[in-house]
Amino acid sequence: KTLGLPLVSMQAIPFIWAALRARRFADLAWFTGGAIGAGGWWYLLNLWRYGNPLFPVQIALPVFGELPGAYGAAALRAGEFHLDGLRAVGVSVRDQWGLTTCLLMTLGLVALIRRARRDIFRRSSKPHARILLVLAIAWWTFFVTVVPHNNQARFALPALVISLVGWSLILQQARRSGPKAAFGVWSLGITAAALASQPWTDWIGSLTTLTRATTEAPFWATTEAPFWATTTWIILCGLTLATAAVISIAREWQPPRIVAAGLALITTLLAVVLSQTSRPAFFALADYRGWSDGYLAFNQPEAPPTRIAYTGANVPYALMGGDRRHRVVYLNTQGESDDGFYNFWQRDPQTYPYHKPGIYRGDDNVELWLARIVQQDIDTVVIFALHPAERRYLSSTPDGFPIERDWVKNRNDLFRPVSISRAAEIYRVGDLPDP
Repeated sequence: KTLGLPLVSMQAIPFIWAALRARRFADLAWFTGGAIGAGGWWYLLNLWRYGNPLFPVQIALPVFGELPGAYGAAALRAGEFHLDGLRAVGVSVRDQWGLTTCLLMTLGLVALIRRARRDIFRRSSKPHARILLVLAIAWWTFFVTVVPHNNQARFALPALVISLVGWSLILQQARRSGPKAAFGVWSLGITAAALASQPWTDWIGSLTTLTRATTEAPFWATTEAPFWATTTWIILCGLTLATAAVISIAREWQPPRIVAAGLALITTLLAVVLSQTSRPAFFALADYRGWSDGYLAFNQPEAPPTRIAYTGANVPYALMGGDRRHRVVYLNTQGESDDGFYNFWQRDPQTYPYHKPGIYRGDDNVELWLARIVQQDIDTVVIFALHPAERRYLSSTPDGFPIERDWVKNRNDLFRPVSISRAAEIYRVGDLPDP
Protein backbone atom coordinates (compact mmCIF):
# COMPACT_ATOMS: atom_id res chain seq x y z
CA LYS A 1 0.00 0.00 0.00
CA THR A 2 1.43 3.37 -0.99
CA LEU A 3 -0.17 4.74 2.18
CA GLY A 4 2.79 3.24 4.03
CA LEU A 5 5.08 5.83 2.46
CA PRO A 6 3.77 8.91 4.32
CA LEU A 7 3.42 6.87 7.52
CA VAL A 8 7.08 5.81 7.41
CA SER A 9 8.08 9.35 6.46
CA MET A 10 6.34 10.82 9.51
CA GLN A 11 8.04 8.36 11.82
CA ALA A 12 11.39 8.91 10.10
CA ILE A 13 11.50 12.68 10.61
CA PRO A 14 12.29 12.66 14.37
CA PHE A 15 14.72 9.77 13.92
CA ILE A 16 16.60 11.45 11.06
CA TRP A 17 16.67 14.75 12.96
CA ALA A 18 18.14 13.09 16.07
CA ALA A 19 20.69 11.09 14.04
CA LEU A 20 21.87 14.17 12.13
CA ARG A 21 22.12 16.16 15.34
CA ALA A 22 24.27 13.46 16.91
CA ARG A 23 26.17 12.89 13.63
CA ARG A 24 25.31 9.19 13.75
CA PHE A 25 25.57 8.56 10.03
CA ALA A 26 25.88 4.79 10.43
CA ASP A 27 22.39 4.76 11.94
CA LEU A 28 21.11 6.72 8.96
CA ALA A 29 22.68 4.19 6.59
CA TRP A 30 21.06 1.28 8.44
CA PHE A 31 17.71 3.08 8.45
CA THR A 32 17.88 3.83 4.72
CA GLY A 33 18.82 0.25 3.88
CA GLY A 34 16.00 -1.07 6.11
CA ALA A 35 13.45 1.24 4.51
CA ILE A 36 14.46 0.12 1.01
CA GLY A 37 14.47 -3.54 1.99
CA ALA A 38 11.12 -3.37 3.79
CA GLY A 39 9.24 -1.88 0.84
CA GLY A 40 11.09 1.02 -0.69
CA TRP A 41 12.43 -1.26 -3.43
CA TRP A 42 8.87 -1.44 -4.84
CA TYR A 43 8.84 2.29 -5.55
CA LEU A 44 12.25 2.03 -7.21
CA LEU A 45 10.95 -0.86 -9.33
CA ASN A 46 7.91 1.21 -10.38
CA LEU A 47 10.19 4.11 -11.27
CA TRP A 48 12.31 1.84 -13.46
CA ARG A 49 9.33 0.10 -15.12
CA TYR A 50 6.87 2.95 -15.55
CA GLY A 51 8.83 6.17 -14.97
CA ASN A 52 6.73 6.90 -11.86
CA PRO A 53 7.27 5.42 -8.37
CA LEU A 54 3.54 5.70 -7.61
CA PHE A 55 2.15 4.55 -10.96
CA PRO A 56 -0.72 4.50 -11.90
CA VAL A 57 -1.29 7.70 -9.86
CA GLN A 58 -0.12 10.80 -11.69
CA ILE A 59 2.14 12.90 -9.46
CA ALA A 60 4.32 16.00 -9.72
CA LEU A 61 7.73 16.20 -8.01
CA PRO A 62 9.76 19.42 -7.55
CA VAL A 63 12.82 18.21 -9.45
CA PHE A 64 11.32 15.75 -11.93
CA GLY A 65 8.11 17.64 -12.77
CA GLU A 66 4.92 15.78 -13.69
CA LEU A 67 5.31 12.01 -13.89
CA PRO A 68 3.02 9.92 -16.12
CA GLY A 69 -0.05 8.22 -14.68
CA ALA A 70 -3.54 7.04 -15.57
CA TYR A 71 -5.35 9.25 -13.05
CA GLY A 72 -4.65 11.99 -10.53
CA ALA A 73 -5.75 13.09 -7.07
CA ALA A 74 -9.03 14.52 -8.35
CA ALA A 75 -10.00 11.14 -9.77
CA LEU A 76 -9.24 9.44 -6.44
CA ARG A 77 -11.44 11.92 -4.57
CA ALA A 78 -14.23 11.41 -7.09
CA GLY A 79 -14.32 7.70 -6.28
CA GLU A 80 -16.64 5.77 -4.00
CA PHE A 81 -14.11 5.59 -1.15
CA HIS A 82 -13.84 9.34 -0.44
CA LEU A 83 -15.71 11.37 2.18
CA ASP A 84 -15.81 15.14 2.57
CA GLY A 85 -15.68 16.72 6.00
CA LEU A 86 -14.52 15.73 9.48
CA ARG A 87 -18.00 14.72 10.64
CA ALA A 88 -18.53 12.24 7.78
CA VAL A 89 -15.11 10.67 8.37
CA GLY A 90 -15.76 10.45 12.13
CA VAL A 91 -19.09 8.70 11.64
CA SER A 92 -17.46 6.24 9.22
CA VAL A 93 -14.67 5.40 11.69
CA ARG A 94 -17.18 4.98 14.54
CA ASP A 95 -19.32 2.63 12.46
CA GLN A 96 -16.35 0.50 11.39
CA TRP A 97 -14.40 0.40 14.67
CA GLY A 98 -17.28 0.52 17.12
CA LEU A 99 -17.77 2.95 20.00
CA THR A 100 -15.69 0.86 22.41
CA THR A 101 -12.59 0.98 20.21
CA CYS A 102 -13.02 4.72 19.71
CA LEU A 103 -13.34 5.10 23.50
CA LEU A 104 -10.11 3.15 24.08
CA MET A 105 -8.28 5.29 21.55
CA THR A 106 -9.58 8.54 23.05
CA LEU A 107 -8.57 7.54 26.59
CA GLY A 108 -5.13 6.51 25.34
CA LEU A 109 -4.58 9.83 23.59
CA VAL A 110 -5.76 11.72 26.69
CA ALA A 111 -3.17 9.80 28.74
CA LEU A 112 -0.48 10.77 26.22
CA ILE A 113 -1.56 14.42 26.45
CA ARG A 114 -1.28 14.32 30.24
CA ARG A 115 2.18 12.75 30.11
CA ALA A 116 3.39 15.23 27.47
CA ARG A 117 2.01 18.13 29.54
CA ARG A 118 3.74 16.83 32.66
CA ASP A 119 7.05 16.42 30.81
CA ILE A 120 6.85 20.00 29.54
CA PHE A 121 6.17 21.47 33.00
CA ARG A 122 8.95 19.38 34.54
CA ARG A 123 11.31 20.27 31.68
CA SER A 124 11.91 16.59 31.03
CA SER A 125 14.56 15.71 28.48
CA LYS A 126 12.52 12.71 27.30
CA PRO A 127 10.43 13.73 24.26
CA HIS A 128 8.75 10.35 23.65
CA ALA A 129 5.21 11.29 24.72
CA ARG A 130 5.32 14.53 22.74
CA ILE A 131 6.64 12.81 19.63
CA LEU A 132 3.95 10.11 19.79
CA LEU A 133 1.25 12.72 20.35
CA VAL A 134 2.41 14.79 17.39
CA LEU A 135 2.53 11.65 15.23
CA ALA A 136 -1.04 10.68 16.21
CA ILE A 137 -2.39 14.17 15.49
CA ALA A 138 -0.42 14.38 12.24
CA TRP A 139 -1.72 11.03 11.06
CA TRP A 140 -5.34 11.85 11.88
CA THR A 141 -5.01 15.15 10.06
CA PHE A 142 -3.41 13.41 7.09
CA PHE A 143 -6.09 10.71 7.07
CA VAL A 144 -9.00 13.18 7.10
CA THR A 145 -7.63 15.81 4.71
CA VAL A 146 -5.17 14.05 2.36
CA VAL A 147 -5.92 10.32 2.15
CA PRO A 148 -8.39 10.00 -0.74
CA HIS A 149 -9.87 6.71 0.50
CA ASN A 150 -10.78 8.11 3.90
CA ASN A 151 -13.96 6.08 4.32
CA GLN A 152 -11.67 3.09 4.95
CA ALA A 153 -11.07 3.24 8.70
CA ARG A 154 -8.22 0.74 8.49
CA PHE A 155 -6.03 3.54 7.12
CA ALA A 156 -6.40 5.32 10.48
CA LEU A 157 -5.10 2.32 12.44
CA PRO A 158 -1.62 3.89 12.97
CA ALA A 159 -3.24 6.52 15.23
CA LEU A 160 -5.02 3.75 17.15
CA VAL A 161 -1.73 1.89 17.62
CA ILE A 162 -0.07 5.04 19.00
CA SER A 163 -2.95 5.50 21.46
CA LEU A 164 -2.20 2.05 22.88
CA VAL A 165 1.02 3.52 24.29
CA GLY A 166 -1.23 5.89 26.25
CA TRP A 167 -3.20 2.88 27.44
CA SER A 168 0.02 1.39 28.79
CA LEU A 169 0.44 4.56 30.88
CA ILE A 170 -3.09 4.09 32.23
CA LEU A 171 -2.35 0.45 33.10
CA GLN A 172 0.91 1.46 34.76
CA GLN A 173 -0.86 4.03 36.92
CA ALA A 174 -3.61 1.55 37.79
CA ARG A 175 -1.07 -1.02 38.98
CA ARG A 176 0.44 1.54 41.31
CA SER A 177 -3.03 2.05 42.79
CA GLY A 178 -3.33 -1.62 43.70
CA PRO A 179 -4.53 -4.97 42.26
CA LYS A 180 -8.23 -4.00 42.28
CA ALA A 181 -7.65 -0.89 40.18
CA ALA A 182 -5.36 -2.84 37.85
CA PHE A 183 -7.93 -5.58 37.38
CA GLY A 184 -10.66 -3.00 36.68
CA VAL A 185 -8.64 -1.23 34.00
CA TRP A 186 -7.48 -4.48 32.37
CA SER A 187 -11.05 -5.79 32.37
CA LEU A 188 -12.34 -2.58 30.81
CA GLY A 189 -9.81 -2.72 27.99
CA ILE A 190 -10.25 -6.43 27.28
CA THR A 191 -14.05 -6.33 27.41
CA ALA A 192 -14.19 -3.25 25.19
CA ALA A 193 -11.92 -4.91 22.64
CA ALA A 194 -13.96 -8.14 22.75
CA LEU A 195 -17.22 -6.26 22.19
CA ALA A 196 -15.89 -4.02 19.43
CA SER A 197 -16.98 -6.05 16.40
CA GLN A 198 -19.66 -8.24 18.04
CA PRO A 199 -19.13 -11.08 15.52
CA TRP A 200 -21.38 -13.55 17.33
CA THR A 201 -24.34 -11.20 17.02
CA ASP A 202 -23.89 -11.02 13.26
CA TRP A 203 -23.49 -14.78 12.95
CA ILE A 204 -26.59 -15.56 14.99
CA GLY A 205 -28.62 -13.24 12.80
CA SER A 206 -27.50 -14.98 9.61
CA LEU A 207 -28.38 -18.63 10.20
CA THR A 208 -30.04 -19.04 6.82
CA THR A 209 -26.96 -17.85 4.95
CA LEU A 210 -24.65 -19.90 7.14
CA THR A 211 -26.59 -23.11 6.60
CA ARG A 212 -26.50 -22.47 2.85
CA ALA A 213 -22.75 -21.83 3.03
CA THR A 214 -21.79 -25.38 3.95
CA THR A 215 -23.24 -28.85 3.66
CA GLU A 216 -21.33 -30.05 6.73
CA ALA A 217 -22.59 -27.33 9.03
CA PRO A 218 -20.40 -26.66 12.09
CA PHE A 219 -22.06 -26.24 15.46
CA TRP A 220 -22.59 -22.49 15.11
CA ALA A 221 -24.51 -22.93 11.81
CA THR A 222 -27.29 -25.03 13.33
CA THR A 223 -30.48 -24.26 15.18
CA GLU A 224 -28.44 -24.39 18.41
CA ALA A 225 -26.20 -21.57 17.19
CA PRO A 226 -27.38 -18.95 19.73
CA PHE A 227 -26.55 -21.33 22.61
CA TRP A 228 -23.14 -22.33 21.25
CA ALA A 229 -22.23 -18.80 20.21
CA THR A 230 -23.12 -17.41 23.63
CA THR A 231 -21.28 -20.23 25.43
CA THR A 232 -18.13 -19.79 23.35
CA TRP A 233 -18.20 -16.02 23.83
CA ILE A 234 -18.54 -16.46 27.61
CA ILE A 235 -15.56 -18.86 27.62
CA LEU A 236 -13.44 -16.39 25.65
CA CYS A 237 -14.40 -13.50 27.95
CA GLY A 238 -13.76 -15.66 31.00
CA LEU A 239 -10.29 -16.56 29.79
CA THR A 240 -9.43 -12.95 28.98
CA LEU A 241 -10.71 -11.73 32.35
CA ALA A 242 -8.69 -14.47 34.07
CA THR A 243 -5.66 -13.22 32.18
CA ALA A 244 -6.43 -9.68 33.37
CA ALA A 245 -6.72 -10.89 36.97
CA VAL A 246 -3.35 -12.63 36.86
CA ILE A 247 -1.64 -9.71 35.15
CA SER A 248 -3.02 -7.29 37.75
CA ILE A 249 -1.18 -9.08 40.56
CA ALA A 250 1.90 -10.09 38.61
CA ARG A 251 5.32 -8.55 38.93
CA GLU A 252 8.20 -8.84 36.52
CA TRP A 253 9.70 -12.31 36.07
CA GLN A 254 7.41 -13.91 38.64
CA PRO A 255 5.40 -17.11 38.04
CA PRO A 256 2.10 -15.19 37.66
CA ARG A 257 3.53 -13.64 34.51
CA ILE A 258 4.04 -17.12 33.05
CA VAL A 259 0.46 -18.05 33.99
CA ALA A 260 -0.83 -14.88 32.34
CA ALA A 261 1.14 -15.62 29.19
CA GLY A 262 -0.25 -19.17 29.16
CA LEU A 263 -3.83 -17.96 29.53
CA ALA A 264 -3.34 -15.43 26.74
CA LEU A 265 -1.89 -18.17 24.52
CA ILE A 266 -4.83 -20.51 25.21
CA THR A 267 -7.29 -17.71 24.43
CA THR A 268 -5.51 -16.90 21.18
CA LEU A 269 -5.33 -20.53 20.06
CA LEU A 270 -9.03 -21.01 20.82
CA ALA A 271 -9.86 -17.96 18.71
CA VAL A 272 -7.66 -19.26 15.88
CA VAL A 273 -9.30 -22.69 15.94
CA LEU A 274 -12.75 -21.09 15.83
CA SER A 275 -11.69 -18.90 12.91
CA GLN A 276 -10.48 -21.96 10.98
CA THR A 277 -13.89 -23.62 11.31
CA SER A 278 -15.66 -20.38 10.41
CA ARG A 279 -14.41 -20.04 6.82
CA PRO A 280 -17.87 -20.64 5.32
CA ALA A 281 -19.25 -18.06 7.72
CA PHE A 282 -16.64 -15.58 6.59
CA PHE A 283 -17.63 -15.99 2.96
CA ALA A 284 -21.31 -15.80 3.87
CA LEU A 285 -20.85 -12.62 5.92
CA ALA A 286 -17.95 -10.85 4.19
CA ASP A 287 -18.44 -7.40 2.72
CA TYR A 288 -18.79 -9.03 -0.73
CA ARG A 289 -21.44 -11.51 0.46
CA GLY A 290 -23.88 -9.96 -2.02
CA TRP A 291 -22.17 -12.13 -4.68
CA SER A 292 -22.22 -15.30 -2.55
CA ASP A 293 -24.58 -17.01 -5.04
CA GLY A 294 -21.62 -17.20 -7.40
CA TYR A 295 -18.97 -18.65 -5.09
CA LEU A 296 -20.48 -20.59 -2.16
CA ALA A 297 -20.93 -23.75 -4.26
CA PHE A 298 -17.16 -23.86 -4.93
CA ASN A 299 -16.41 -23.81 -1.21
CA GLN A 300 -18.34 -26.97 -0.39
CA PRO A 301 -16.15 -29.74 1.07
CA GLU A 302 -17.09 -32.16 -1.73
CA ALA A 303 -16.61 -29.69 -4.62
CA PRO A 304 -14.27 -31.29 -7.23
CA PRO A 305 -11.29 -29.31 -8.61
CA THR A 306 -12.51 -26.93 -11.28
CA ARG A 307 -10.97 -24.57 -13.87
CA ILE A 308 -12.93 -21.33 -13.59
CA ALA A 309 -13.00 -18.21 -15.75
CA TYR A 310 -14.64 -15.34 -13.87
CA THR A 311 -15.67 -11.83 -14.83
CA GLY A 312 -17.66 -8.97 -13.32
CA ALA A 313 -17.21 -8.06 -9.66
CA ASN A 314 -13.62 -8.72 -8.59
CA VAL A 315 -14.00 -11.55 -6.05
CA PRO A 316 -11.75 -14.30 -7.52
CA TYR A 317 -10.27 -15.46 -4.20
CA ALA A 318 -13.67 -16.58 -2.95
CA LEU A 319 -13.82 -19.00 -5.90
CA MET A 320 -10.61 -20.87 -5.09
CA GLY A 321 -11.97 -23.24 -2.44
CA GLY A 322 -10.74 -24.05 1.04
CA ASP A 323 -7.44 -25.61 -0.05
CA ARG A 324 -7.15 -23.53 -3.24
CA ARG A 325 -8.24 -26.58 -5.21
CA HIS A 326 -9.78 -24.54 -8.06
CA ARG A 327 -7.80 -22.70 -10.73
CA VAL A 328 -9.33 -19.25 -11.25
CA VAL A 329 -8.46 -16.88 -14.12
CA TYR A 330 -9.73 -13.71 -15.73
CA LEU A 331 -9.68 -13.78 -19.54
CA ASN A 332 -8.98 -10.55 -21.40
CA THR A 333 -11.64 -9.69 -23.96
CA GLN A 334 -9.13 -7.65 -26.00
CA GLY A 335 -5.38 -7.28 -26.36
CA GLU A 336 -2.95 -10.08 -25.52
CA SER A 337 -3.86 -12.80 -23.05
CA ASP A 338 -1.26 -11.69 -20.47
CA ASP A 339 -1.75 -7.92 -20.87
CA GLY A 340 -2.04 -6.04 -17.59
CA PHE A 341 -3.11 -2.51 -16.68
CA TYR A 342 0.13 -0.87 -17.81
CA ASN A 343 0.11 -2.66 -21.18
CA PHE A 344 -3.36 -1.34 -21.99
CA TRP A 345 -2.54 2.15 -20.75
CA GLN A 346 0.71 2.29 -22.73
CA ARG A 347 -1.22 1.86 -25.99
CA ASP A 348 -3.35 4.90 -25.17
CA PRO A 349 -1.61 6.91 -22.42
CA GLN A 350 -4.01 9.48 -21.07
CA THR A 351 -5.34 10.76 -17.74
CA TYR A 352 -8.76 9.43 -16.79
CA PRO A 353 -11.36 11.11 -14.54
CA TYR A 354 -11.90 7.96 -12.46
CA HIS A 355 -9.50 5.95 -10.32
CA LYS A 356 -10.50 2.60 -11.86
CA PRO A 357 -10.49 3.35 -15.59
CA GLY A 358 -11.79 0.48 -17.71
CA ILE A 359 -8.97 0.71 -20.22
CA TYR A 360 -8.84 -3.08 -20.58
CA ARG A 361 -12.37 -3.18 -22.04
CA GLY A 362 -14.38 -1.32 -24.65
CA ASP A 363 -13.11 -3.03 -27.81
CA ASP A 364 -14.28 -6.49 -26.72
CA ASN A 365 -14.01 -9.48 -29.05
CA VAL A 366 -16.22 -12.50 -28.43
CA GLU A 367 -14.24 -14.82 -30.69
CA LEU A 368 -11.01 -13.90 -28.91
CA TRP A 369 -12.63 -14.61 -25.55
CA LEU A 370 -14.01 -17.98 -26.67
CA ALA A 371 -10.59 -18.96 -28.05
CA ARG A 372 -9.00 -18.19 -24.67
CA ILE A 373 -11.54 -20.40 -22.91
CA VAL A 374 -10.25 -23.27 -25.06
CA GLN A 375 -6.60 -22.32 -24.56
CA GLN A 376 -6.99 -22.22 -20.79
CA ASP A 377 -9.05 -25.45 -20.76
CA ILE A 378 -11.87 -23.75 -18.82
CA ASP A 379 -14.79 -25.92 -17.74
CA THR A 380 -16.83 -23.35 -15.73
CA VAL A 381 -17.64 -19.68 -16.30
CA VAL A 382 -18.76 -17.50 -13.35
CA ILE A 383 -20.21 -14.09 -14.21
CA PHE A 384 -20.74 -11.70 -11.30
CA ALA A 385 -22.93 -8.62 -11.53
CA LEU A 386 -20.86 -5.44 -11.52
CA HIS A 387 -20.71 -3.26 -8.42
CA PRO A 388 -22.88 -0.13 -8.90
CA ALA A 389 -19.74 2.04 -8.80
CA GLU A 390 -18.14 -0.05 -11.55
CA ARG A 391 -21.10 0.49 -13.84
CA ARG A 392 -20.08 4.14 -14.06
CA TYR A 393 -17.01 3.30 -16.13
CA LEU A 394 -17.60 -0.22 -17.49
CA SER A 395 -20.28 -1.01 -20.07
CA SER A 396 -22.89 -3.38 -18.71
CA THR A 397 -26.26 -4.94 -19.47
CA PRO A 398 -29.43 -3.24 -18.18
CA ASP A 399 -29.40 -5.55 -15.12
CA GLY A 400 -25.74 -4.81 -14.36
CA PHE A 401 -23.79 -7.75 -15.81
CA PRO A 402 -20.67 -7.45 -18.00
CA ILE A 403 -20.88 -8.14 -21.73
CA GLU A 404 -19.70 -11.76 -21.33
CA ARG A 405 -23.14 -12.63 -19.96
CA ASP A 406 -24.74 -11.75 -23.33
CA TRP A 407 -22.07 -13.74 -25.17
CA VAL A 408 -22.78 -16.83 -23.07
CA LYS A 409 -26.55 -16.52 -23.42
CA ASN A 410 -26.24 -16.23 -27.18
CA ARG A 411 -24.29 -19.50 -27.32
CA ASN A 412 -26.53 -21.89 -25.40
CA ASP A 413 -25.10 -24.67 -27.54
CA LEU A 414 -21.76 -24.16 -25.78
CA PHE A 415 -22.71 -23.04 -22.26
CA ARG A 416 -25.14 -24.81 -19.92
CA PRO A 417 -26.58 -22.73 -17.04
CA VAL A 418 -26.00 -24.20 -13.59
CA SER A 419 -27.12 -21.35 -11.33
CA ILE A 420 -28.84 -18.07 -12.20
CA SER A 421 -29.49 -15.17 -9.80
CA ARG A 422 -29.46 -11.39 -9.79
CA ALA A 423 -25.94 -11.39 -8.31
CA ALA A 424 -24.15 -14.11 -10.26
CA GLU A 425 -24.57 -16.72 -12.99
CA ILE A 426 -22.65 -20.00 -13.30
CA TYR A 427 -22.27 -21.92 -16.59
CA ARG A 428 -20.66 -25.21 -17.51
CA VAL A 429 -18.61 -25.13 -20.70
CA GLY A 430 -19.43 -27.68 -23.39
CA ASP A 431 -17.24 -28.80 -26.27
CA LEU A 432 -15.77 -25.73 -27.90
CA PRO A 433 -14.02 -25.98 -31.27
CA ASP A 434 -10.26 -25.49 -31.29
CA PRO A 435 -9.30 -21.88 -32.13
